[in-house]
Amino acid sequence: MIDNHNHEVKPEYKSREQIENEVYEILHYYQPDYLNDLSVNIEPYEFIMVFLPEYIRKTESRQLEVAFETLDEDLAGYTQYDKVVLNRTKYDSKNVIDQRMMNFTILHEACHALSHFEYLRPSSQSSLAQHFKQDSKLDKIITLRRDLQTSKETNPLCAQANYFAACFTIPRDRLIKALLEVFGKSCIEIEDNLDFYDDIIKIAKGVQRFFDMNLEPIKIALEQYGLVKTNDLALDIDELLFLNRVR
Repeated sequence: MIDNHNHEVKPEYKSREQIENEVYEILHYYQPDYLNDLSVNIEPYEFIMVFLPEYIRKTESRQLEVAFETLDEDLAGYTQYDKVVLNRTKYDSKNVIDQRMMNFTILHEACHALSHFEYLRPSSQSSLAQHFKQDSKLDKIITLRRDLQTSKETNPLCAQANYFAACFTIPRDRLIKALLEVFGKSCIEIEDNLDFYDDIIKIAKGVQRFFDMNLEPIKIALEQYGLVKTNDLALDIDELLFLNRVR
């Protein structure tokens, strides 16, 4: 039961290391071989429909409902405290890009259900929004960050959920193994910064068959894990997103 009293909540800003550790802990229970065996795959649908509700029930003694409903075209899914709702039309789509986007969305919403549920009470929204508004650094972060799926500006909790989804579907250890398999290197140096975007997309395409994901999340993972090297300072722009604390 959700009460209607206002909750004073202050968002927690996690580091990338904290998010990666959370992902690895969950993968250890769900499918540990996925980290190091390129022949093993994960099934996001099974994860969120079967594994996640039971995991939350056992570890946190609370219930999670997952439902597929007809939503607006531009909305892949959302989380509302103790319920995750996913776009049935997009999930049933035969379009490969839509299918891969939904795989990412499922893990994005899983992060909200696991880590942000307290913020998603209806009674918490005004307090959370006020913290975002008052924090002097957040305006800068929100301006810099854009959602992987929609290119719309998003709040830091959604940035965390995006990183969680990328880490889950594209774990660091598995990505390193894929790079070794395809390129014979665990880290690739790009010399010409002017061609950086084209080069990193080529790298992402090279390892895409090991991850049922679109290219953009793979590109983000390559950058965030530091598995491509360049002197381009633009790569440091997302550092602000994953601070342990924003003061």
